[in-house]
Amino acid sequence: MPASAAPSPGRLGPAPIAGVKRKRQPRAPLACDTCRTRKAKCDQNRPCSYCIKHAFKCTDRVDKRPAAISPKPPAGGWGMRPVPACAGPLTLAPRVPSVGRGVPSAGHTLASMRHDVPHPAHPTPTSSSPSSSRSQTPPNSPPTETLPDSLGELNTHTHGTEFYGPTGIFSFLARLRRRARSFRAGAAGRGNGNNLSVLDVSIVNYLHSFDYGGAPGNSPFREDENAPAGMTDEEIERECGRLFFLNLHLIHPVLDQAAFLARAEKEVWIEEGEAREASPAGRVFLGLFYAVLALGAITAGEDAMFVRAHAAPDGGEGVYPPLRIAKYFFEKAKMFVGDVFEASSLESTQTLFLMSVFCQNALKPHSCYLYSGMAARTALAIGIPQRLTSHTGQASSLWWNLYSHEIEMCASAGRESTLREPGCYYIPLPDASYPHAAYMSCMTSLAELLTQVSKEIYWPLSTNDISLTSRKSLQLDAKLLRWRERLPPHLALDRTSITEPEWLTKQKIVLKLRFFNARILLHRPFLIAAATTRPPSPAYDTHVQLCVAASQATIALIYDAYVHRPYFRTWWYNTTYALYASMILLYTILTTLPLPASMPQSSLFASVEHSLEIFTAMRHVSVARRCAELTRAVLSVTCANATAASQEAKLQEQWEEEDQAQRQQAQMLPDVAAGMQMPTCPDGGQLDNIAGEWLGTMQGECDFAGLLDHDLLHGFALFEDGLMGDSSMLRF
Repeated sequence: MPASAAPSPGRLGPAPIAGVKRKRQPRAPLACDTCRTRKAKCDQNRPCSYCIKHAFKCTDRVDKRPAAISPKPPAGGWGMRPVPACAGPLTLAPRVPSVGRGVPSAGHTLASMRHDVPHPAHPTPTSSSPSSSRSQTPPNSPPTETLPDSLGELNTHTHGTEFYGPTGIFSFLARLRRRARSFRAGAAGRGNGNNLSVLDVSIVNYLHSFDYGGAPGNSPFREDENAPAGMTDEEIERECGRLFFLNLHLIHPVLDQAAFLARAEKEVWIEEGEAREASPAGRVFLGLFYAVLALGAITAGEDAMFVRAHAAPDGGEGVYPPLRIAKYFFEKAKMFVGDVFEASSLESTQTLFLMSVFCQNALKPHSCYLYSGMAARTALAIGIPQRLTSHTGQASSLWWNLYSHEIEMCASAGRESTLREPGCYYIPLPDASYPHAAYMSCMTSLAELLTQVSKEIYWPLSTNDISLTSRKSLQLDAKLLRWRERLPPHLALDRTSITEPEWLTKQKIVLKLRFFNARILLHRPFLIAAATTRPPSPAYDTHVQLCVAASQATIALIYDAYVHRPYFRTWWYNTTYALYASMILLYTILTTLPLPASMPQSSLFASVEHSLEIFTAMRHVSVARRCAELTRAVLSVTCANATAASQEAKLQEQWEEEDQAQRQQAQMLPDVAAGMQMPTCPDGGQLDNIAGEWLGTMQGECDFAGLLDHDLLHGFALFEDGLMGDSSMLRF
């Protein structure tokens, strides 16, 4: 090519001259420490995309060279305008990340990626600024130490702030990790360094779900070369609909199965695509239709027709096929649900509710909470709780399923709900003729109990009387036991039968899990109180034992279900239950809380190992893999601490045995002295009497003591005092 020719479009500069060796471009001098250590390509953002993908802490090497001296400003300054006078100190507003960038700006994430540092939008109550403390702290508020645990962090994947309150698992994880990091120095030599680094990353970012999201495109089956041969889109949609009514519909029965399938047959699978999207009502139903398919796909097991064996068995980088299908259908539902702020209906409410259930099983608690709240507001906006709709049966089923779901999600995320007690709404529970009416009634009464737990145990900021809170907790625990005793016979948690239908077994397993979760939530504050109270108080022992027992029962129930019912392994929300229970057990061991002999420490470790097997069974989702890594990290610290404590206990026991032996020997000496008798003289007299008479004689008759040389005695005194080291002190 001539030298004057323009460069090709694929080049950034002129073509290289023939015969001249191309100069290698210098490497990026701004690579972060992680990329530099791992020899990975760094995009120089902070945090970089490599650290975000692997949830590493993105840091820069500190430059130890002296900073350059800045030039003196000119007489007129650098063109800065004068700062106006203000009442309080000047504070800089937080930097907002650029829209459209894959990672936030460096200034915005240096604080947010650091563990336990609140987002600037949520300043700490202990600010050094007087004016900021006056503006942030409400009057008559309790001290900062008495405020409940909470966690607010910036999610760098979504550029949004997420808050998790005291009842949520994230706030408890933050407390457990702080405790684990305090023991990490002693366990660093025994544990795995990579696992221990998990304790330093942001919880919100580390447990973010990577398996979903993105814009909808064409059908994923037409793009995948390993797609099921001979399966059309309609066949795949029918399979997902069948899976939904076999699984999650039994837990959230808000649809009439026959009516829904008949309408789908008429408006979706028979009509052409353009015709079914013409009317607004048709588009809303399409949103509901795709939400149902998304929920059916997300719980699809390996026996589903569209699941192929090419899925990575170790849960590698490839996305599990059902998750990819579920993502596609969920994005379609978002597209067709329309503007719910302008047009609302029963179907749009059902769609929003099912989208919240999807986010729950997709392990996206923030999105689940928002979709659930929007569904509740839409239901209130169209008058469902006031019986202002003609669909009485479906409206009643929708409202009370939405009510129980909203309360449970608020408790799981530690956020407040806008819903009131069930008695505040006019709409009745579904009658006995409605399918699964008894199950919905049980879930509603349990949700009412969870509301009381949140208000009376976690949010009473006006009182610090822990004994009063303990009594309330035990009273609520008695109510929870009465709830279990009053369950219908076919839903009794302690009864099993080999002849019961599979749908009933699924409902009973979910009821058991929520019962155990409610008990953990009820007694968990006293687990923390027992670990932070010195000296330990026996008043917390009952709460600790009940909380630990519920945690072990949760793991045992999930483990047994995974062994005997493989379809249950794709109910991904079980990850939350297993993680919560395992963290409770590890916290108990790490804080050395006293437990009875019926709860040995070995049984707690065995339950944690079972939770790791549960996470392995759900290895297809990224959050389950992260939960396994987090559990192993805390477990390594806990094992190291338990080993050190066991060795210290053995040494203490050995020292106590030696001390006891010495005390016993000291007690035996007076007895031996008392049993000894003085020897007798030949004439039968006692030797001590003879000695006493001799001493008396010496005291009375030795008057020649004054003839002794005093200098000689003085020399002996000096010898006894240790002064004979100097030869000059000797006198002869």
